[in-house]
Amino acid sequence: MFWLLRASKDSEPTIGSYVASGDRITYTIWVTNVGNIPAINVPITDSIPAGTSFVFGSDIPPVVSGPDPLVWTLPSAEPGVAYSFSFAVVVTGLTGSGSIVNVAYVGNSPVTPTNEIVHVFVPTAISLVSLTATRGLDLDGYPIVTVAWVIASESNTLGYRVLRSETSNRLSATVASNGIIAAYGDGGTYAWVDAEALTSRGYYYWLEEIELDGQTVTDYGPAYAPLVQSYRSYLPAIR
Repeated sequence: MFWLLRASKDSEPTIGSYVASGDRITYTIWVTNVGNIPAINVPITDSIPAGTSFVFGSDIPPVVSGPDPLVWTLPSAEPGVAYSFSFAVVVTGLTGSGSIVNVAYVGNSPVTPTNEIVHVFVPTAISLVSLTATRGLDLDGYPIVTVAWVIASESNTLGYRVLRSETSNRLSATVASNGIIAAYGDGGTYAWVDAEALTSRGYYYWLEEIELDGQTVTDYGPAYAPLVQSYRSYLPAIR
């Protein structure tokens, strides 16, 4: 008769995903007794990984102590039953690039580590000052929307794409600019003209930043260009 604990871990986003400052990571620890008798008072310990901060109230079930390290106690681990423990953190950032690494430990004699969870931290590549969408006319008098953005600094930035939608739902947006708008390398003022924007419709625009390796780091927006209201005017009849 014996008890034997098996420990594993997963996360959302999945292992190996890119994360940036402000992103949320949810970790889930799984504990299974693969023996044939219950394991009593099993401790589960997990430290908050460097480059993140604990989201208070995210621990399920609530921890016995914490938040760093987080400690749960499983009163009885029955044979063949899988138990889960989860919590969330928000990415605060690392110095430069690097990885956010997390491992949990289960039991005390012996101590069983989970698999290692690694996320790749990507520093914010640009410092966006402003993003605007302004209606106007081109040189021939046709209506256009000028999407302009000002960047204070850039790091490893290949360029930008402009996305457009008629709703504020980011998932409905599609790429409106042709190809990638090349980055200057050290920031500056950019503009892209949407010559296909109808005056009878309002448009939302997002800016997507592309890294030198082709990775889309994040997007910004939306900026809104409202529709142009048209009015019918009547002249008085003169006899």
